[in-house]
Amino acid sequence: MEGFGGRQGLNLDKELTYFCLPSILFLVPSPRKGDFHYQFMKNYQNSTLTNQLNLTTASDVSSEIVTLNLCVKAGARHESDDQLGYAHLLEHLLLKGSKRYPSVFSVAVVTDRAGAYLNASTGIEKITLTVQVAKSALEQIFKLLADLMQNPLFDPTVLENEKKVIKQEIGKIFDSHPERLWLETLPEIFPNHPLNHHPIGNEASVASATAEALIGYHHRFFVPQRAALIASGVVTHQQMIDLANKYLADWSRVEIIEPLVPPPINPINRPSLKFVVVDSRQTYLNLVFSGPSLDQKQRLVLDIISEYLGHGRTSLLNQELRQKNGLVYSLFVGAINYQDASLLRVFTATAEPEQVTKLLLDLTAQAPQNFSDTLLSEYKEQVKNGLRRSLSDPFAEVGFLASNWLLRGELVTPDENFALIDTITHADVVKMWQEYLDKKNLTLVALGEKTFTPGF
Repeated sequence: MEGFGGRQGLNLDKELTYFCLPSILFLVPSPRKGDFHYQFMKNYQNSTLTNQLNLTTASDVSSEIVTLNLCVKAGARHESDDQLGYAHLLEHLLLKGSKRYPSVFSVAVVTDRAGAYLNASTGIEKITLTVQVAKSALEQIFKLLADLMQNPLFDPTVLENEKKVIKQEIGKIFDSHPERLWLETLPEIFPNHPLNHHPIGNEASVASATAEALIGYHHRFFVPQRAALIASGVVTHQQMIDLANKYLADWSRVEIIEPLVPPPINPINRPSLKFVVVDSRQTYLNLVFSGPSLDQKQRLVLDIISEYLGHGRTSLLNQELRQKNGLVYSLFVGAINYQDASLLRVFTATAEPEQVTKLLLDLTAQAPQNFSDTLLSEYKEQVKNGLRRSLSDPFAEVGFLASNWLLRGELVTPDENFALIDTITHADVVKMWQEYLDKKNLTLVALGEKTFTPGF
């Protein structure tokens, strides 16, 4: 396509360079001709190409590999009730051949000979193709990735086989208590809203899917203005522009037939409780506080609360539930962000669900009174250092950048997050805690043999 690539039609609006050493980030000027050549240097850049594809690079001269994340705003929330599981089924087919590589084997020959990793995943709000490859084989893998994304095959025989595979996946989820618990939780949090669609879909909808219907889904969502290409590793921004120019030139922007305006989310404004009776020695618990879409700083405030409640041996819930009372083996606390909603989830399993639930509710209600300025300073550093450690993994880094693009539509660098964390005050945390972790925002789903009185 004329004008696609090069410097034409680009919006180079974000750039940051820093040293990357273990747990330390040193800001330095961007290199220019004649400047000292820094080793272990990473450079973040972002462009919007002529066809509206978003391109973000995290260049690292110390690396020997490139990790790519091609992310499309699609997923379960964009499915109608008679299309549940279509995004997941399409994700399977993306790896089963394309116009240029017409079989699973022909795809595997390219990835295997390159010593590359290739996988795909489906979420509520996105479908992702992920590749990791040595720099020497980047172009041949990019050529494959571009064709898989633009020109997947919808072979009827392969489609019917993947339907059977997904039926096995659905059975696996129902046999796994933690996975089924989340499947049962979403409809309680988001009743009558597409955010309650689990990516796995259901057997009836998947079984009825046709190649024509999946082609229509692909044409509707797999358009460049709904996509982002994220690259991390030993590749420059210009090299990625050149590859996009060479292999994605035919991926033309098309008009979206209908705007994807989500329906409003109606808050329940009362605690919600659901029991799912299964044969189990333990009761699996999801305590989920739900709220509106958060801005970047608010998301970081919620991360601090999450870390304080449930990350590591010093966390409040670990100390009280495991170390002092021996009521659980493990627990998970984490924030989940969607484009128009947010969640704070506490997940655990126990043989004493009533006692654990009461403790969880009491602790989350009382915790703000004990969260001092000193603890805030400690947890701000803990969140920053955890992010630094996480981003040393290129898979985590491209996922982090893709998620921020999905939520904000722009590049958000680690340093921008660190700067926002530094501005968080004690009042910010207390306000979030009081407004967000209110019982009226709580959904409790329990899966096990024991029914109990939750105490709210």
